[in-house]
Amino acid sequence: MSDIAQFPDKECMFIGRDVDETTGKEIHILEHFKDGKRYRVGEYATIMDIITAMDEICGIDRPGGAS
Repeated sequence: MSDIAQFPDKECMFIGRDVDETTGKEIHILEHFKDGKRYRVGEYATIMDIITAMDEICGIDRPGGAS
């Protein structure tokens, strides 16, 4: 992962992937970097769920959601 020091004055989000060890299913992880701190927003089943979460963080209102 990139060093947060590369983003001292910027806000950004990263999407990562992992596998749930219990179920074996792929999960998508959303992290938000803001004010020099790293926040784990959550784990999501689909990319569409992550896009919806990113829209909420950014204040974007899409009719019908991200789909």
